Amino acid sequence: MSASEIKILVTGARGFIGRAILPLLANTFGGASLHAIRRHRDDPVPPVTGVTWHSLDLLETGAARTFIDTVRPTHILHTAWETRPPHFWTSEENLHWVKAGIELTDHFFQSGGKRFLSLGSLAEYDIHQ
Repeated sequence: MSASEIKILVTGARGFIGRAILPLLANTFGGASLHAIRRHRDDPVPPVTGVTWHSLDLLETGAARTFIDTVRPTHILHTAWETRPPHFWTSEENLHWVKAGIELTDHFFQSGGKRFLSLGSLAEYDIHQ
């Protein structure tokens, strides 16, 4: 697959990991279509050239499906999660993010997606820490 055929989606693109990786992706895949998600339209975004920003709440049922059907990403870097200290350790919102992540992953691959990478901390895997 050539760089011009790649369409990358970054979730959690305003967060610690997503914000750091956007410039690297823009430099590495200069010809690629790079898309990033922010939850609210008025959320400030990092100034990275070549990124198309979308306002989308992935926790809304069906939002990921509609977005993937419209944008058709070939690759996803999924870094969106509940990160507000200190309650992210025990937040019930973590369970909603698990559900949203499964919906995103399932529909991405059903729609012909090629590569999916999900990153985070141990909070996603064990909310009883």
